[in-house]
Amino acid sequence: MLEANKDAMRRLVKGLESNKSEMIRRLAAAGYRQADVARFLGVRDQFVSNVVRKEKSKASERSSVTSKSASRSANLRARLTLDADGRISIPPELRAAMAVAGGDEVIARVVDGELRVATPAMAVKRVQKMVRELIPGNDSLADSLIADRREEAAREARDE
Repeated sequence: MLEANKDAMRRLVKGLESNKSEMIRRLAAAGYRQADVARFLGVRDQFVSNVVRKEKSKASERSSVTSKSASRSANLRARLTLDADGRISIPPELRAAMAVAGGDEVIARVVDGELRVATPAMAVKRVQKMVRELIPGNDSLADSLIADRREEAAREARDE
């Protein structure tokens, strides 16, 4: 694991040192592989897998609850007010449409003067879609990487 990745991972989990499960959820949501998360945190792969599986199950439950309202919420809008400290409270119908609850992490960014709020999972899907558009045909980057690693390992074995 590259030192730069470790630094990025440390920044993501800063302040969560007493809660390994939350650290796992945050790192997984950021797109880190389960094996890398386990190594970074010094826990067993199975523990990471269980936490991720449970989180996916919770997300699936939230998704099924909101799926009925998803089609009509595509253009859901609300007028919000900043409080004196600059905070915005997201109304329940918007949270339901986003499939988030209190305490969930969201990502905010400003695009062309608009504040856009998304879940980490949606941000990952957006990036995956962008990358997919750059890949010709149905090539799998994972399969290509695995093939490259196997070729490299075979060359190293021959060179020894």
